[in-house]
Amino acid sequence: MGIGKMMIDNVKIRKAKKEDLNKVSEIFRIEFAKSPYNEKWIRSSSLNRIKEYLKKGSDVFVAESNKKILGFVIVESFLWDDGRVYFIDEVVVKKEFQAKGVGNLLINFIEKLAKKNRAKRIELMAVKDSYAFKFYNKLKFNQLKNFVYLTKKLK
Repeated sequence: MGIGKMMIDNVKIRKAKKEDLNKVSEIFRIEFAKSPYNEKWIRSSSLNRIKEYLKKGSDVFVAESNKKILGFVIVESFLWDDGRVYFIDEVVVKKEFQAKGVGNLLINFIEKLAKKNRAKRIELMAVKDSYAFKFYNKLKFNQLKNFVYLTKKLK
């Protein structure tokens, strides 16, 4: 069926190539401009953000069908006191492919990768009012009771 109206098949998850980075950063820029994020990325800064993830050692994997990138996941792996942890920095799916299984494929891919590398857990952060938060809950990610993400604006 390919990229179609309701279902998407032939989706493959693969490591992003250098030539994918512009498309990945464009998806990032467009999707994060929408509510509830309302972020104001420009082309150059979104591309630099993706490159920054790569510089710090994160991996970028894309979901692709018929040579079109539908979405991506950015993940890093690190050692903690109880073993290896995979931290999902970003999961972004183009609006027209959301709720069609692409996000599930990306998360399942990372779960398999983490298990293969004997990771103890997968962690991520999400905005409570976002579709992503509900999506992660459906995939059995739980909100930690004893962890609060804090921020301070600098003047």
